Amino acid sequence: MASTDLRHELNCPICLEVYKDPVTLGCGHSFCLGCIHHQIGNHGRSRAYNCPQCRQPSKSALKKNIVLSRLAERFHGGQPDEGRKVVFCVYCDFPVPAVKSCRQCETSLCADHLRKHNETVEHTLLPPTADLGKRRCPVHGKIMEYYCTEDSVCVCASCRLDGEHTGHQAESLEEVSKKKIRPLLEKVILEREKIEKKVQSLQERGTKAQEVATEATQRATAKLRDIKKQLEDLEKMVPDEISRWEMQISQMVSGLTQQLQTKKDDLSRKISHLEGLRDLADPITVLQNQELDKDLCDMEEALPDDPEFPDLQEDLISSSLHKLCDIVTNAKMWIQKPADIILDIRTAANNLWISDDLKSVFRSDTELPYPKTPERLQSCEVLSLSSFSSWRHLWEVDTSKSESWKVGMCYPSISRETRISMVGRDKDSWCLRRCRDNYTMMHDGEHIHLSHKASSHKFRIYLDYEAGQLSFFEVGDPMRHLHTFKATFSEPLHAVLGVFQGFITICN
Repeated sequence: MASTDLRHELNCPICLEVYKDPVTLGCGHSFCLGCIHHQIGNHGRSRAYNCPQCRQPSKSALKKNIVLSRLAERFHGGQPDEGRKVVFCVYCDFPVPAVKSCRQCETSLCADHLRKHNETVEHTLLPPTADLGKRRCPVHGKIMEYYCTEDSVCVCASCRLDGEHTGHQAESLEEVSKKKIRPLLEKVILEREKIEKKVQSLQERGTKAQEVATEATQRATAKLRDIKKQLEDLEKMVPDEISRWEMQISQMVSGLTQQLQTKKDDLSRKISHLEGLRDLADPITVLQNQELDKDLCDMEEALPDDPEFPDLQEDLISSSLHKLCDIVTNAKMWIQKPADIILDIRTAANNLWISDDLKSVFRSDTELPYPKTPERLQSCEVLSLSSFSSWRHLWEVDTSKSESWKVGMCYPSISRETRISMVGRDKDSWCLRRCRDNYTMMHDGEHIHLSHKASSHKFRIYLDYEAGQLSFFEVGDPMRHLHTFKATFSEPLHAVLGVFQGFITICN
């Protein structure tokens, strides 16, 4: 606490910081040399001035306060201001910091004396320099004005004329200094330009990122709103399903009840008729009445069996979970980045041409001179270079330029021994096939025909390897689920494309 209080006592009244080169006025108040010089200029040498604190006039010269100076040095660590030695004006009666040094006069001057100096002569000015004597030649005692390029030293005019540097190539110090600084300056400027370009590039990327983020936020908000609506619709669907199930059961019960009631009424009438015959009719008439025998046969008909009511829980849960699964799957696909799939030309059939970017596959009318390799397929098909054996992946194809194709996934062990397309025909592959306007899901020889006509030419394939699901979707708004294959995958899966007319492209 004592140290803090002492430091407070050492604060200059003007700058409120610990004194730097403190001086004391005639009134006894102390200030930093720089602060008081800024306040009163050089008036202290020539005429009266007022103390900035008490406003008392004084004509006495500024005096350095030795005690305050030593105490202040303790708080400044005993070092000069910012580690640099202060250069003072040689003409001032009290310490005033110099603003320039004259090379010819070898003097340092404050602002006032520098103005008077410049009014009389035109000398070379330097930043405030403490030891100007080092600028003189140690041999001739003259100002060094040249630089000997052969010996790499500074020399005076006499050194060039009759000294040891006679005949040497020399240049003025200013020119050599500029030459030395010029490449450094150019390099620094170039580096600054690089930084400016880098900053501009980063700012542009930042702006682009903000635009992308804004667009993504809008799309995400719209998509989440759509998902929320679908969930709300699903929430409403459950009571509707229950009501539908209840109405179905009610109709079944009502129909059977009405049927049994009608039969009951018929039996009641027959009971009354038989009771009347029993009490009133002639026995011979009763025995000879054949209608009674028929009525007896009619009464032996079996009653209808109890109806089999549909299971509410199974139907409702199955329908709800199916719709919920579609919503979740669509949401997963929407936020997931498509896989970067390229085609493996080593597996392309000889009647397929692969584009330079390995994204498009064209059906060729002529055989291409591909080398025969064990990996090559035989019938209008090609595999992807990469494979998938974990996690979830999706990719899309654009089929707008073909009316006959197959897209799907398969094991690398798919048969390559026949020119008949085996994709979808064996247990190692799953695909969606189009033949003109007919769409079919295929696996292990089984065909599932899709009844609807596709409105889009883009299709998305979504693989959940761990869950054992391979789903196919028609890309649109909204996304339309076509079919999901379920399997326990035992090998890595490659994308497979088959083209029988035109070409198809993997979308980025």
